[in-house]
Amino acid sequence: MTTEVSRRNFLKGAALLTAGGAVAGLAGCAPKSADGSSGGEASGASGGSEASVTWDAEYDVVVAGYGAAGAYAAISAAESGARVLLMEKADKAHAGGNSRFGQNYMAPTDRDLMVQFMANLRGEYNLISSDEIAEFQVDGWMTFYDWLIEHGVSEDVIEFATRPEYPELYPDEEFTGFRKITLRPDPRYNAQDVNAALGTLRDIVEGMKDSIDVWYSAPLETLIQDPETKIVHGVASTIDGKRYNIRAINGVVLAVGGFENNQEMIQNYIGYTELLAKGCSFNTGDGIVAAGAVGAKMWHMTCCAAPDPNYKNPYTGCSFGWTCASGSKTPPNAWYGDMGQTSAIIVAGDGTRFMNEAANETRNSRHGQTNFHGTWTHMPWPSNTWMVFDEAARVDGHKPYWSWSDGLEQELELGWLVKGDTLAALGEQIGIDGEALAGTVERWNGICESGLDEDCGRDEGLVAIGDGPYYAFKLTPAVTNTDGGPQRNTDCQVIGWDDEPIPHLYSAGTCGSFWVGNYNGGGNMGENYVTGTTAGANAAAAKDDVSQESLLSGDAVNFADDYALTEFECADNQYIGRYWGMNDRLAVRVTIDGDTIENVEVVEHNETKDVGTLAIDQLPQMIVEANSTAVDTISGATRTSAGIIIAVEQCLAEAGVEIKTHDAEVATLQ
Repeated sequence: MTTEVSRRNFLKGAALLTAGGAVAGLAGCAPKSADGSSGGEASGASGGSEASVTWDAEYDVVVAGYGAAGAYAAISAAESGARVLLMEKADKAHAGGNSRFGQNYMAPTDRDLMVQFMANLRGEYNLISSDEIAEFQVDGWMTFYDWLIEHGVSEDVIEFATRPEYPELYPDEEFTGFRKITLRPDPRYNAQDVNAALGTLRDIVEGMKDSIDVWYSAPLETLIQDPETKIVHGVASTIDGKRYNIRAINGVVLAVGGFENNQEMIQNYIGYTELLAKGCSFNTGDGIVAAGAVGAKMWHMTCCAAPDPNYKNPYTGCSFGWTCASGSKTPPNAWYGDMGQTSAIIVAGDGTRFMNEAANETRNSRHGQTNFHGTWTHMPWPSNTWMVFDEAARVDGHKPYWSWSDGLEQELELGWLVKGDTLAALGEQIGIDGEALAGTVERWNGICESGLDEDCGRDEGLVAIGDGPYYAFKLTPAVTNTDGGPQRNTDCQVIGWDDEPIPHLYSAGTCGSFWVGNYNGGGNMGENYVTGTTAGANAAAAKDDVSQESLLSGDAVNFADDYALTEFECADNQYIGRYWGMNDRLAVRVTIDGDTIENVEVVEHNETKDVGTLAIDQLPQMIVEANSTAVDTISGATRTSAGIIIAVEQCLAEAGVEIKTHDAEVATLQ
């Protein structure tokens, strides 16, 4: 008999040991046929019993998706005694999904108040959510701090926030018991600048390499299901052009995220013509397709954190940051811009304003939702939307993103900005009637003079638009994450259309998230932890409806990362430093002569061409010329810049050299 980990026994410990008996170990791997294909069918519609499939590899648990949810699932399954495969669609340089940018975790200290808060956030969506779900999430969140400490995370890198995103819905005016955790390993940098949360998990997974194999460039394609029993026995994946069947003796965990990069699903389920992904390029709804093929019931398909105004990064096709317009309560950094603090407005195709550019707490600031007559809901997004500003705004120090250049000189040269000597000339270039645009600017200037924005509720940054030339850049709505996918219960089992669990199939994270209604920041990363650890432990529990013996008949295929660190030759005055860049760890070799930085080389990296490589090409020489790491970061490559700077500072510390290092007050990294 299989024992699932429920909300009640979740609190028994981070390892979540189940009572279902011993977990079988890995037993070899099977041969593939001569052409590299496998003998068994790999689809939801067919497949036969587990013994009828030619298996190319075999694990106790297979986790699909190596973001935070997948990492927690793999760690939990391994701690429960399982041999785990953690497979990731992206290559190593781009793995991680939205978790590469996630920084906050729910970690409350008062159960009753937080459960009530969750009910208040849910509102009237009682048919697709429940108090049981709220209690499950809260109970899990309350263990997160202890989990971090137990897994070697230093208290020194843990920061706390104590204000909810919806303060009016929290049942205590002092916010008693509300707490979020941020991992911040270097106090000068925002967590997302140094890949803090995901980097921490990768370090833990790497330390468990005897129990967890990680395969990169290994997409989830289909689930292998017995058509009679409905048991999911494994997954199929095409790697280097060859198809492999991987057996999961006791369970498969879907942790492949949402569908932020699938514009057809965006249009079909959410209703926007386009949404830019903020954090990844590989979330195309693979879990929805695979789970749907084995009979999973879908839920929360319209739920998402969107829209936020953003510029489309021409290098990546994703958003440049969280939002290009924010208020004074959000300190400017590489993730947020503050065009809402200067003479800039956002206009639709008809030339009129439709949103609060300063995104204050009462309007347009809560993960893309807007206050519509007292109800927070997704903001409609008109076509042909632009940020419009004057010459003074271009040069006054405010920026759409703090990774952009001073005075926006680089962006202007790259053609990202449209320039017009007059408003009429600007309007002609951006497809907006010049008279309508001039009328909106005149109305805006009147708002600034009166100090009251009755149109959109902006209560700060009321700066009149003055003389030209005038500038504009195109805005596209961006999505933090989608939440829809296969329905799950609080044992993190995927539910079928018969409202029963699909045997041996689990999910974690935003692949069928629990969130519905209003969303509070930190909830999805917190959910990654709770559902990942629960799904991993339950998937690892030995099942009595399958053979625990190996069904392999030959040698294994194994594409596991060996985590080997490259060794670099160094002279006596040379030092190697390593730190997280945007995509992965990078390595620098620094040559020091007395108190002088003679040379900085980036000797290893997995950064994106024409994005992170902008910093790799420019920043080392800037550090040498300044004889200091107190240099500006490179526009569009702030996270890579941060990794280089910290790695260089490791070398300086090892050499015992006191050289001015990067200052917390540098604007691009506040």
